[in-house]
Amino acid sequence: MKAHVRSMAAERQSSSRGDRLKQLRAFCHAARLGSITRAAEYIFSSQPAVSQQVRALEDELALALFDRRGPRIALTPAGERLYEMAMPVVVGMDRLPDTFAEQFRGEISGDFQLAAGRATAAYVVPRYLRLFREQFPDIRVNVRTGTGLERLSWLRAYEVDIAFGAMDVVPPDLDFHKIFSSRNLLITPVDHPLAGREDVDIREAGRYPAVVHRSTHYIQQIADFILRQHGVAINVAVELDGWNVIKRYVAEGVGISVVPDLCVTERDRLWRIRFDRYFPDRTYGVIMRRNESPPLAAERFIRIMDPAFRGAA
Repeated sequence: MKAHVRSMAAERQSSSRGDRLKQLRAFCHAARLGSITRAAEYIFSSQPAVSQQVRALEDELALALFDRRGPRIALTPAGERLYEMAMPVVVGMDRLPDTFAEQFRGEISGDFQLAAGRATAAYVVPRYLRLFREQFPDIRVNVRTGTGLERLSWLRAYEVDIAFGAMDVVPPDLDFHKIFSSRNLLITPVDHPLAGREDVDIREAGRYPAVVHRSTHYIQQIADFILRQHGVAINVAVELDGWNVIKRYVAEGVGISVVPDLCVTERDRLWRIRFDRYFPDRTYGVIMRRNESPPLAAERFIRIMDPAFRGAA
């Protein structure tokens, strides 16, 4: 009799753990996506089932995890804390088969998600991706492009495995592994008065119309700060988004601009002048969640960019 009771208790405990994992998975993906409906679609469940799992988790914890306002949901402070604790566990469980294959058999399987800016996706990632594909032809890499803020948001939400781009200040919840630095260039049309010069004073350059990023862009805010330090009032011809678009406007004679050398090629009809004595080099590298190792495929990709990379300590 006692053995039967212990067996029933063990079964209830096992069932409770299984239910809790389903509840945490439903909760985490609802929090990540900001929607019960979208979470249900993502985990191939129904909207009522996900709602029930989240409610059961709230009942067990005796805490509200979401503020519900119509179809939109937002995390409460308790929900934010639980999400921080539970999301790595949920991701780890979802990746368990691949992780087992990686660690037990030494196999690299599955695919991985990489976030990059438009410029790095166009000018940096392809050459590394070609080398990666030569070594691992069966691994698919999904490249997602977006702004710096979007890339960090996707990384924190576990929508991508690693991100690549420039980073001046590293947030406390992320790690940054430097890959290279990019020098800043002053670019002009080939028929511009400054074309043919090897050196230009920043004050002289400031007298010409400029093609710049939008004033809300972090890069432009840095540029404005540097210009103010030298007493230069910039003559803005047009504000745009993206290095490729800026280069095209410069080539067409709209104005001059300062761009990283990584996005300038020999095919561009532009005159290039080193401008790094005014604008410091930008450091580009891989951004990862702190104290977490990326999937083995992503780690091998990083090692192709930098053979010295050894992953999280």
